[in-house]
Amino acid sequence: MPLSIDLYFTFPQKSSTWRGANVVLIDVLRSTTSICHGMAAGCSRILPAADLGEVTELVESLGRSRVLLGGEKDARRIPGFDLGNSPDEYADPRIKGQTVVMLTGNGTVALARLRHQRVVAITALVNLGATARWLAGQEGDVVIICSGNREQFCLEDGLCGGMLVRRLLDAWPEREPLLNDAARVGLALAERYGANPRACLEESTHGRGLLTLGYGADLERCARVDELDLLPFYHDEQITLRPPALEMEVEEATAVGEDQRQSEAERRENQETA
Repeated sequence: MPLSIDLYFTFPQKSSTWRGANVVLIDVLRSTTSICHGMAAGCSRILPAADLGEVTELVESLGRSRVLLGGEKDARRIPGFDLGNSPDEYADPRIKGQTVVMLTGNGTVALARLRHQRVVAITALVNLGATARWLAGQEGDVVIICSGNREQFCLEDGLCGGMLVRRLLDAWPEREPLLNDAARVGLALAERYGANPRACLEESTHGRGLLTLGYGADLERCARVDELDLLPFYHDEQITLRPPALEMEVEEATAVGEDQRQSEAERRENQETA
């Protein structure tokens, strides 16, 4: 059976285990972008929550002094939380070695609905290349899910999904994968905005809302394609840099995750000294 690439512009009404497929979640504005920056800054793990009740349960279980709380409601930081949902906040050095409990209006809610999956790759424009390289080396179909905004299609997530489809097609010229209709629309968005993702973010409904609230810097940060060379994974109800290889020993997998982080740190240092 030919390989398939399916893109979903919003979370499917009838989700499945997508047995054998490689599942990717996108929330460009801003959850998956912030998660990637948190991992690059040395965050130990991020625990996504579906609602405030889950946040309370996690805090009571782990202890308030042992976690940072990150998240937003209606785009603004939740009162009493340490972090909002801006990428710059997650790039802060104080996040290094920390556990973050995260609650956002779209991204972490979508992750909670994917708990039945063995693993989910966390993707945004900032780590598009790392995601494409990982997927290109995997067997099985590809399922790309856009978080959307309040159950609605988001232009920026569709663009990111389409750019990922484009890179996979370029990586697999001999495979000729089957694309669903949304994946084909995503390719059209990639053709339209791929050279200028910032324009897409500024024209999108979600992006315009963030601009109105004064989050223009977030749009600029979220539009940086391939800024980070790492790939976070959601599995066992937590997000880490440990790749999901069942046959790998825990020590080896942890070392690979640390290699990802060190490689990213070295790349940033070289950019600063160039």
